[in-house]
Amino acid sequence: MRIGAAPQRLWSRSEDALDGVLETARTADELGFDHVVAGGHLLAGDLGVTPDPLVLLSAVAGATRPAWT
Repeated sequence: MRIGAAPQRLWSRSEDALDGVLETARTADELGFDHVVAGGHLLAGDLGVTPDPLVLLSAVAGATRPAWT
């Protein structure tokens, strides 16, 4: 079974909620989670901060171990 984690909260009310994203991804990596997921929205609204998924996953990739180690 493959289990993943979402390191960010969607539609956070403040940018401070993004501070723990890389630490959450590192913890998931250390615990043996298989993958992380990220989502985003093209339109801004009253829902809050949504980081760009490609940028978020790039940062996560730089902060965690490669899958082949």
